[in-house]
Amino acid sequence: NANAGIQILAGEGSNQYGSVVFGSTNDIFGASVRYEFNDKTLNVGTQHASGILRLASANNTTAVTIDASQKVGIGTSVPSQPLTVAGNISGSGTVLAHAEITSKAGIQINSGTTLLGGLYNSSGKVHLRGEGDRDVSIGSSNNADRVIIDTSTGDVEFTAANAKISGSSTSTGSFGRVETTIIEGLNAGS
Repeated sequence: NANAGIQILAGEGSNQYGSVVFGSTNDIFGASVRYEFNDKTLNVGTQHASGILRLASANNTTAVTIDASQKVGIGTSVPSQPLTVAGNISGSGTVLAHAEITSKAGIQINSGTTLLGGLYNSSGKVHLRGEGDRDVSIGSSNNADRVIIDTSTGDVEFTAANAKISGSSTSTGSFGRVETTIIEGLNAGS
């Protein structure tokens, strides 16, 4: 038939495997592709402390890199974190962030190396924060902010056409000025 290939058959016991080994005259075992039937494991790797594994596509363009410290880069050959992705990420599942019990787990938003803010969990509460004097805003799809929290002053601004505050309210401080037509749940003149 028109098919061609190479078969490497090995035993099926523990620590018996078939492999292809790559090396040089000075280094007879630099890297290998190895399959172990007993563990049902295919291993692809290097044998050097500074070894890097790359997967390429599209005319040998690097697509995935695993560096010597086991950092994985997708779309980059120099990952800076355990997983570094250059470009947009699309998903249909849940993003899970885990940390030690004493740390905050969350999502950090950066511009280059500058921290802009984030979403994190601390003591069972979810926090959305801006960094420094940046505002935290909750808006609509056209970027028209509806709620703005100024972290430098503590001011909260509602900019929606019809702002609603429902339920009861208690104040231990003073309100500067409330500008709205109707606040539900409060008596007129409050």
